Amino acid sequence: MSDIADIAKDIAACQSKARELQSETIHCIAILPSGKISVVDKERLESLNGEADRLKGLIAHNTDVHDELAQLLNEADLPNLRDRKNRQLAPTVEIVRERKRQVEGSITKTENLFRMDLGDLIKNTHDIDPSTPFAHWKAKSLKEETDAQLAGLRAELAIVDDLLTRASQILKDYRPSGVTASKPDEFRSAITREKTAAAFGA
Repeated sequence: MSDIADIAKDIAACQSKARELQSETIHCIAILPSGKISVVDKERLESLNGEADRLKGLIAHNTDVHDELAQLLNEADLPNLRDRKNRQLAPTVEIVRERKRQVEGSITKTENLFRMDLGDLIKNTHDIDPSTPFAHWKAKSLKEETDAQLAGLRAELAIVDDLLTRASQILKDYRPSGVTASKPDEFRSAITREKTAAAFGA
């Protein structure tokens, strides 16, 4: 599934390609001695302009998607979004997914520890009735403490699930362009006024 960085990368690629197409249109026209502009390759010019318009539309659309997703993630009330060096992480959908895995793991671990601790308590406390263990204050206290931990974890899991659902709905509206980022060509020099004039015999 796409993430916020994928959208940003695609937008940047589209912007770069649109500029590249704009530059290419200069080869489809000629500047006459009178100063007027004449189209020398109408079909090519229309093709370039059509693709540029398509990309501009995608840039506008996907920018809206990116901004909506960024707002959702930045406003999310999620704790513990830090890396191993304890640095605050920029929110992404993948980080939210990872947090969901962590919370689910914590729930499973807490439940397993409760069962183990309760078993040890029953074995080692002579006045606990195994058929009604929570009638004993120690078992009751253990259960209340565990229930409080699980309630907090399940509340966070509900927030994470809701966030992922809403992010998924936003991402459904993302339209990848199919454009790959252009690599700078070190052998291509910028078109100058003098070079343009020389190319068209002005």
